[in-house]
Amino acid sequence: MQTALVAVQTHPRHDLNLGFRQSIFFHIGPQLQFKAHRVRTHLAILTIEKVLPIWNAVLGPNDLPYRAINIAKDVLSKNLSVEAASRERDSLWTECDDLAYEHSELQIAVGVGYGATQAIATAVHDECFDSETNFEITDEDVDAEDLDPSFFGAAASANGTVWDDDSNSNNRRVFWEWWITEAIPSAWEKR
Repeated sequence: MQTALVAVQTHPRHDLNLGFRQSIFFHIGPQLQFKAHRVRTHLAILTIEKVLPIWNAVLGPNDLPYRAINIAKDVLSKNLSVEAASRERDSLWTECDDLAYEHSELQIAVGVGYGATQAIATAVHDECFDSETNFEITDEDVDAEDLDPSFFGAAASANGTVWDDDSNSNNRRVFWEWWITEAIPSAWEKR
């Protein structure tokens, strides 16, 4: 985690490349191993809970991310089947697409919703990562539906993606420092 902190602090836009995040996911434990999967799911939920105020400020009456978080929690507690959660995730993703299409100026806030749907995907399928870490891989190298909740959390915190010149790099740094030093240990304790 110390290497990840240094990576964030030295990155020109204070980003934590996807490769570093995948390395963290790998070091938490094997994919779909019960405790490791729980940690990554709790981390996904904590990540989205951190940026809910951004959603609330813009799309407050819509409870989409709250529904998604509850679905992810229900999967963790085995109160909802993987199949039902997958259907709900797909429906919520489409709802986010509709919001993004109808309100293009709200892309950052809608990203919180996308991130919440990805928390369901984490609960259902776990995070995607490889045992051979490529620290150079970035979020631009994967499809939108493969982006993890932390990508959306960082983008919401920075008011834009790392490739958006108008985004706030300092806010991105603060988010990633929180994610590394507080969110990961907190998720670890919930295993």
